[in-house]
Formats: sequence, structure tokens, C-alpha cells
Amino acid sequence: MRSPRRPAATLLVLGLALTGCRRELPIPTQEPAPGTVIVVAAPPAERVAAGEAKRGVGWYPNVAVDDADRVHLAWTDADVGDVLYAVSPAGAVQPGPPEPVETEGAAGGFVRLALAPGGAPVVTLYHQGEHTLKVAHRPRDGAAMKAAGALIDDEPAPAPAFRPGAPGWVLEEIAFGDEAGAESALTVDGKGRVHLLYTTGGDRLRYARRPADAPAFGAGGVGHWEKIDVDTVGPSPQVRADLRVLDDATVVASYCDWQVVMSHWRLAVRRPGQVSFVVTPARESPKAGFDGVASALWRGTAGTIDAAAVRLDDQSLTVGAFNPAAPAPLDARARVARARGPSVVRRAPDGTIWLLTRDPHDKDAPGLFLVEVPQGDPTRTRRTVLDKGTQDDAWLDLALRAGGRPVAVWFSEDGNALKLYAP
Repeated sequence: MRSPRRPAATLLVLGLALTGCRRELPIPTQEPAPGTVIVVAAPPAERVAAGEAKRGVGWYPNVAVDDADRVHLAWTDADVGDVLYAVSPAGAVQPGPPEPVETEGAAGGFVRLALAPGGAPVVTLYHQGEHTLKVAHRPRDGAAMKAAGALIDDEPAPAPAFRPGAPGWVLEEIAFGDEAGAESALTVDGKGRVHLLYTTGGDRLRYARRPADAPAFGAGGVGHWEKIDVDTVGPSPQVRADLRVLDDATVVASYCDWQVVMSHWRLAVRRPGQVSFVVTPARESPKAGFDGVASALWRGTAGTIDAAAVRLDDQSLTVGAFNPAAPAPLDARARVARARGPSVVRRAPDGTIWLLTRDPHDKDAPGLFLVEVPQGDPTRTRRTVLDKGTQDDAWLDLALRAGGRPVAVWFSEDGNALKLYAP
């Protein structure tokens, strides 16, 4: 059987990897254009004057873009522990006034954001005071979700047993335990069902979703979750996992087993009708080093998935083809770009790969960089320096607008603020 034809850019990438071409070429680097970096949120002046702005605003930022080209943001005000959400008008990037999602106690760990059909926000968060991982959603968005095809209960009010969060939000507990959700991934399928990959006590990696016989949202669905153990892993908030639900309802998870001196990238598949996940290591024989600390799953060709991961041991972003129907290690992985720290990677419809990555180790110019690899061709790579300094946290995220334009968000120690870049 003939192999499916790959685009020329993909063949070039594979050729560079398989021939061992590792020569580092100078990468054109530019400053952001004036006005393209904005401060979304910062400690208020009165807090700064009182000396209470110690941690900052913008920890655990997440960004998503809906079909109306609205930019959605979720983040933590670390000084007070609140989780906040904001959305821009259609076609704009500057979000409107933030609204609280959870304000009871120290609530804001490991935030994740995804959008349901109709552009309704779903947020997961770890409540540090209660040691619980929670899912937050807004019943008032039920009409929009239902119009977009989501399975919504006709009665949107939350069940009385569940405490409402901030006005307009409902919170559901998913897991209990120290650092629950330290490594997590969140997505919402076309029917509005939430799918969550998360770590919990005892180094367990679990998967949760609404049962097939329950509505995605509304009184009939609140509190009902199907939960399955996936693997045993060492979790880390530095890890960026991913989760994808395919058209046939197959679930594919990409995650990392983080140990003290190494990490191993793994992929797990659960096909319709299967009780458990099939776990596959990305490497046939995992080696020492840090592989898979950030990963992403994209639609491939002929039923495959393109799986991308950052491998810190050789400071690279690599991409390989993974077949969910016949899971196997990724023997051929193309080196696409350099990555030396916490990262997020996305791919545009035209094949352009965007990498938001911190490089705190460059002795001459450490900072946060947005790397563009046009149509996946490493020889055309260019980058923009968004923030300068040796900051090395994983509080950053990246989404793509219509046409593949990037929106990057991150916490900046310059002002202890949440910043956004949208060229």
C-alpha cells in the first residue's frame, strides 16, 4: 500500500530530521510592533501603594478564540487568589471588564479554559484552600450552546447540592487531593461535553467526562461524571498536556510522566466501546532526559494525528505521526524549532507552526519568544521577542485567530501583570 502523500513542507521537515541536519542557523528576531503588546490586567494602584501587590495578576493564563473571532481569557489574581474571566468583542483582542469565576478563599491554581459550542466558556481550577479540582461554567450561556448543537438540559438551573460560584457561574467538584490537576488538559466536544485529563492524589492520571446518557450542561447533568484511570505519572505544573476527541468519539491524550531527573512523553487512546485507555510511550525505549514537557495534538492525514512535543534534553520541538487505530511509538520525529523552556505550540490551517517559549538560559538575550515556522519549514523560521528577562515559569498560553493569526498571553514580572500580544 502506498503511503499517503505528504505536503512538500512536511517532507522537508522530515528530511532535515532524518538526515541528522542539526546545524543551528541564525534566526531573524524582531521587536513587537508598537501597540501590539497590551497589559490586560495588573495590580490596582491602591494595592501597589499599600504594598500588597506581592505576587501579581495573571498567573495560570489561558486564551481561546471562538468562531466569532472573540478572544476569551481566564487567569488568577495571585494576590487575592481569585479566578477571573474576560472576553473581547468580535474581531477585537482587548477584552472587556473581567468577571469573577471563583472568589471564595485561595482558588486559583492550574487554571484551564475551553469553549463550548456557541463560544460559552468552561474553566477548570484547583481550589488551594479546599484541595479540590473544579469545573466552572455559566448556565446563562445555555441558549447559545443549545443553538450551536450542544446537548443542554431544558432546565439550566444548577442542582441545589452544588454551590454557585461567583454570580452566573456553577462549580462542580471533580477531584480532591493536594495539587489535584497540577498536570491537566481540557477540551469540549461538538455536543458540549467537557473532557478533562488531570492528575490527582497518588500520582494518578485520570480522565473525566459527562456520561453519554446525561446532558452536557443543565440541572440533569450537574454532578454526573464518568471517571477512568489512565496511567500513573509524576505530575508537574510545568507540563503542558493535550486532549483531543476525534469525530468518531475516540479520545487521545498526550501527557508527560515527570520525574526528578527525567520526563517521559506518553500517548493514550480510548476508542468507542473500550473500557480503558491504551498507553503508548512516545519512544520505543525511553531514555534519560526531559521529553514531552509540552505537547499538542493536531489532525493529520489518513486517520493519523500529528503529535508535537518539546524535548528539553536536546532543546527541540519535534513532530511525528501517531495512528490512534494502531498505537505505536513515534519512530520518526521531525525537529521543527528550538525550545529551551516552558512552551505552548499551535498549528494554523496553512501548516504554519507557532511556538510560544521561554528561553531563560540565553546569556545575551533571555526572554519570552513567539516563534513562527511558516508552513512547517524550519529554514524560514523567524521570531519576536515579547518579554525580556530570565523568568522561567509556565504561566503562558497561545491561541490562533481567524486566518491563523496568533494571540499570546503571559504573566510578566515587569509590572507583575498579565500581558497580551496580538499582531
